[in-house]
Amino acid sequence: MHRVIFLIRKKYKLVKQSSNKNILDIEQIISHWIESSDDDFKTIANPIYYKLFANIDDYQVGSSSIKKIFISYCHEDRYWLDKLIFNLTPLEYNNIEFWFDDKIQICYEWSAAIQDAIQTSHMAICLISPYFLNSEFIRKREIPAIQGRQREGMIIFPILVEDCLWNIVNWIKDIQIYPKDTKPLNEFSENEQKKKN
Repeated sequence: MHRVIFLIRKKYKLVKQSSNKNILDIEQIISHWIESSDDDFKTIANPIYYKLFANIDDYQVGSSSIKKIFISYCHEDRYWLDKLIFNLTPLEYNNIEFWFDDKIQICYEWSAAIQDAIQTSHMAICLISPYFLNSEFIRKREIPAIQGRQREGMIIFPILVEDCLWNIVNWIKDIQIYPKDTKPLNEFSENEQKKKN
């Protein structure tokens, strides 16, 4: 069922428009977020999903639509983020975009924007370091949301950028970390780092 979102008094309404097998059945996905309903309208109680539903015409299952990678990192690891972005940029030629907190637009509530980006991403890259593991926001907000999406099929790709106690953190130690030899990227020479990219 194809649905369209309208913003009405800060609530979002779903209106039946047409049928299309390739369009996500929003009603099925958000049934637990429904606040009220009648024959023609459904009201979404959680505004985090507005962005996803507002662009429903572009969000097709099994099509060549854009795929998104969410990057989880700590600001102290900006050096590694910049290196990663440089290497990910060519993926845009193949309709793969990446998202990190610099993409939050002015006037947007940043916590909700991050949650929205996680919900609409197909993959999460986590830059693992002592700073990452010690970030309360990452630990309490980003990781639970990423793990929730992992249960729905999101791929998690942890990259060890600096030595830390990653192997005592259950959700990380259960995933194959990169590099495979578990040697952190900061211990490689510049030339070795380029080969690892």
